[in-house]
Amino acid sequence: MYCPKCGTQNVDDAEYCSNCGTNIRTAASVAPQPTSQAASEPDIPNRLASRWLRFVAKFVDLFIFIGIFYAVAIVMTVTSVGSILFLALPAILVLQVVWLSTRGQTIGKRMVGIKIISTKTGENLGFGANVVIRAWLTTVLGIIPFLGLIDILLIFREDKRCIHDLMAGTSVVNA
Repeated sequence: MYCPKCGTQNVDDAEYCSNCGTNIRTAASVAPQPTSQAASEPDIPNRLASRWLRFVAKFVDLFIFIGIFYAVAIVMTVTSVGSILFLALPAILVLQVVWLSTRGQTIGKRMVGIKIISTKTGENLGFGANVVIRAWLTTVLGIIPFLGLIDILLIFREDKRCIHDLMAGTSVVNA
């Protein structure tokens, strides 16, 4: 099925366009818009997040985790307070899992204003898709040589979906 707004080909049972986020079923009943307007950024709340916002969000998440890890390591070598600070690491991980499950956001995604949604419904898919498939499964599959690099490079597809997005049926959009 083609999106009447931007012309992107989507899976037949998709409700939302994987490129611009338009509700395909609703938009299909309305006359298609002129090509010049379709090429511009769609004026809808669920439009795809830029590659740069996704990069910044990932960088923020990594910086927070690595920063806490090194702070703990430094403090533990100097004083016994490091063991208390060590509790910050699991707390951050729990917060990430809870926010991914309930909001479709990590700390970084929330800071830059993007979220994960279902490509078909436009809704948050929760723990199974956002945590188990997008995070844990792709981390385990990272043992396959070059898979991580291929995953990152797929962000340059027209629909900006990486391997973890394709496996989970998700897209990252502006919140």
